[in-house]
Amino acid sequence: RLDADQLVILVWSNHHIMMDGWSMGVLMKSLFQNYEALRAGRTPANGQGKPYSDYIKWLGKQDNEEAESYW
Repeated sequence: RLDADQLVILVWSNHHIMMDGWSMGVLMKSLFQNYEALRAGRTPANGQGKPYSDYIKWLGKQDNEEAESYW
């Protein structure tokens, strides 16, 4: 539990190939929403993302010829 008198320091470092400016904004928004929930005594609302296997299944259903002609 985070009390009002606790000091919290977060140091974040990442290589630009791992995260672009847009992704950093998405991450920071989620991070601060969860932090504020903890400060307010609430459980953070972490949404469940879809598993990577769902993406692979979707990818397998795509028309490769159409994709190739696009590129």
